[in-house]
Amino acid sequence: MRSAVVEMFAWWAGLVGVTVVSITSPGPVELAVACAAASAGAFMAYRVRRAADVRLRGTTGALRALALLPLAAVRGCGVLVRVLARRQGHPEHGAGSAGCGCARAPTPAGPGSR
Repeated sequence: MRSAVVEMFAWWAGLVGVTVVSITSPGPVELAVACAAASAGAFMAYRVRRAADVRLRGTTGALRALALLPLAAVRGCGVLVRVLARRQGHPEHGAGSAGCGCARAPTPAGPGSR
């Protein structure tokens, strides 16, 4: 339990730090929103790490992971762009009906139809 609190606090501090540094002149409202959002983000980061069963092993493999990070970011952006491009084809998501699979969904029968 104690290690969970320490880990969530570390996530929270990092997220608040990044948010505050990103804001030009943070006021009280911005700080409150940053703290609240970081609390949710820290909790979710802790839960995702636990669900993925990732163990902290110090600096073993840190340089390799750091070198592969830009490639992983580019791949993630590519996946996001592909998904958004497919969703763009549906009337509820954009124009047309290509790619999302909603056009193949069965429609409910109207009154009097069998």
